[in-house]
Amino acid sequence: SSAASDVYKRQELFIRLWNALNSLPEVQGRRVDACVILGKTYSEVAEAEGVDESAVRRAVERGLENMKKYLKKSR
Repeated sequence: SSAASDVYKRQELFIRLWNALNSLPEVQGRRVDACVILGKTYSEVAEAEGVDESAVRRAVERGLENMKKYLKKSR
């Protein structure tokens, strides 16, 4: 496969992931972004938002599940 088609495939994947992230409820999306994309810890996000760490962890887990469902549907 050519470099151009590899770039195109990566761009397509990025767009699909971005759309999946944007399909999430606001809190889930924000927490997935912080923990998965920006690499913050659950406790850092929990402290910044004034919530329990378990709430952040659950939101991220649910968010990732919802992203998987979205990506399966949008094939």
